[in-house]
Amino acid sequence: MRATATATPASPCTTGPRVEAFSGVEESLFCYLTKGHLEKYRGDVYDRRLTWPTESWDAEWGGAVSVQSDGSVLAMRLLSAEQP
Repeated sequence: MRATATATPASPCTTGPRVEAFSGVEESLFCYLTKGHLEKYRGDVYDRRLTWPTESWDAEWGGAVSVQSDGSVLAMRLLSAEQP
């Protein structure tokens, strides 16, 4: 599954562990939304609602990932002290 959005880096002035958060929507659904094809979006979401990944940890991302039935994605991971 590929999702499209912008990751939000942690603020450089925080004093504890740094976290990166990502929120978005599955890529093909994002294309429907950007083109204003709301009915195609709704139909595709309905057809695929039971097929989204159910794992709460993604090793490739390196953190927790939640995919909702509407195709929206929220992911969070800890950043190492070396990462800007």
